[in-house]
This record gives sequence, structure tokens and C-alpha cells, in this order.
Amino acid sequence: MAATLHAIFTQFNQGGENQKELEQQLIAFKKSDCWDICAEVLSDVDVYNALPTKLFCASCCSSFVENYWISLNRDRKNMIRSFLWNFVRNRVSGSNSVAAPLFSMIVKVLVEIVERDWPDIDSSLFTNLFELISISCPSFTNPSESGQQMSIQSITQNPDAIFVSLAIFSCLLLDLGDVRLQGKMTSD
Repeated sequence: MAATLHAIFTQFNQGGENQKELEQQLIAFKKSDCWDICAEVLSDVDVYNALPTKLFCASCCSSFVENYWISLNRDRKNMIRSFLWNFVRNRVSGSNSVAAPLFSMIVKVLVEIVERDWPDIDSSLFTNLFELISISCPSFTNPSESGQQMSIQSITQNPDAIFVSLAIFSCLLLDLGDVRLQGKMTSD
């Protein structure tokens, strides 16, 4: 199915007489339970290396979270979170080259999940954030072991980890601020 999606998307981008039919197929796919196929396309670095197809799949992942997240069981949610965190972790650690727009879209999906789960956040959220920061700046998490002093320069060596962490922390802080504001409004 992933190969079919890639072929349809490629054909759609090339134009032709059946554009409307291809567009309808892509829209129907985006509205479906498409997570597994999108995850396959996003994780396959050899066959489906076309960035437009991967960007489309990341967009589908965002729609999937928007439309289906609340109805998913715990195991499925954990599997999706695990996939996304591994995707981000691989980019941050440098073991997988991912285009910046695609990385940003995947981080956006993670932020959407955190927003939907708040205040009942996944127990591994802070562990994952701490791991991303420790990958990008070992002296931040264990300065005595690295023999380095923490500095702004050492923290900014891997902006991807900082980007992910700040995006998610800002989401949490904004929601926490909303909760506090709502509490003030009701107590007045």
C-alpha cells in the first residue's frame, strides 16, 4: 500500500488528465485510518525517499491525530508515541538524515499529542525530553562526567533537541497558564 501511495502522489505531482481522481484518492486516504502506511513511508529511507510524499504522510499523521486520537486505545497511542519519539531521537542523534520541514511537521504532531493528552500526559514524556536534551548537550545532564562546563554554546550545538523540547514545554506552559487563568476566573 505504501508503494501505491507513493505512485499516486508522484502521478498527482506530475499532472495529467486524471488529476481530480487522484486528488480525491489522496483526500480519502488522508481522512482514513492511515497511520500504519504513513509510518511505513516515513521510516523507509531507501524506497520512499521522495520528500513531497513524506511531507504528505506527515500531514496525514497530523490529521490522524486530530481525528482519531481520542478514540484510540492505550496500546495504539503508546505505539504511535514510540514511533514519533524514535523518529525525532534518530534525527537529533544524527543517525538519520531528515529534511528540516519534515522534522518540524513530526514535532508538530508530537506537540498535538501532548496538547490532546494534557493534563493526563504520557509518563515517558519528560524522560524523552530529558533524553533529547542529553543527546544534544551531555554536559547539561552530567557536567562532572564530561569535564565541561555548561554554556550556551554547548547547549545550542544541536538545535533540533532544543526545538523539540521548547515546543513541547511551551505547549505545556500555555495550557498550564490557561488552567490557572480559568481557575482565577471561577474563583472570582
